[in-house]
Amino acid sequence: MLTKVDKDRIDGRAFAEEVLRDVEEADFSDAFRTGFWREIRRRAKVLSESKSTKSIMSDERAREYGHRMVEFGKFRGKRYDDVPLDYLEWLADQGAELLSYLKSRRIRDEDIGS
Repeated sequence: MLTKVDKDRIDGRAFAEEVLRDVEEADFSDAFRTGFWREIRRRAKVLSESKSTKSIMSDERAREYGHRMVEFGKFRGKRYDDVPLDYLEWLADQGAELLSYLKSRRIRDEDIGS
C-alpha cells in the first residue's frame, strides 16, 4: 500500500509530465522554449541548493563516499577523495541533466566501444 508521501510524489511527477508534454507539443518559438527551459533550470537549481544544506553528509558517510570510484569523465577510476575539489564543484553545478546524459545507454555504449 502506498503512503501519502509516495502518492504525492507520483501525483507530482504525473503533473510535471503533463505540463512538460503541453510545452513540448505547443507551437512555441525556439526563443520561447529557450527562455522556458532556462527558467526551469534556474528554479530547479535554486530549489536544490536550498535543500542541499539539509542533506549534508555525516563525516562517516563522507569518508565512505570519498572512497568510491568516479565512474565517468577525466577522473574515471579515481577515488572521489583524489579528485580536485574544483572539478567536483564544477561537476555538481552541471546538475541532474548532465548526470542523466552520462548514464544514458548511448554514452555507456560509446564508452565500451572506445
